[in-house]
Amino acid sequence: PAGSASGVATEFLAACRDAVGDQVSAEFLQCQVEVGTRPHATVGEAVAELAGLRRAVAAAAEAHGYAAIAASTHPFA
Repeated sequence: PAGSASGVATEFLAACRDAVGDQVSAEFLQCQVEVGTRPHATVGEAVAELAGLRRAVAAAAEAHGYAAIAASTHPFA
């Protein structure tokens, strides 16, 4: 429901998807989203895209009263 914790999380994810499309997805925990870059020919291109994705998610987070942080784990951990 709108206004509930799950409703706000759903609205936040929708705002992220409006900004970056399918490059953002929900994670197991509602308080987390995952962004993913496309394949690139250079590291610089990947870095630039990742920075843009992070800016978009941070803007959506701020609009919903959240603060975004970047965190990750090694895929084999």
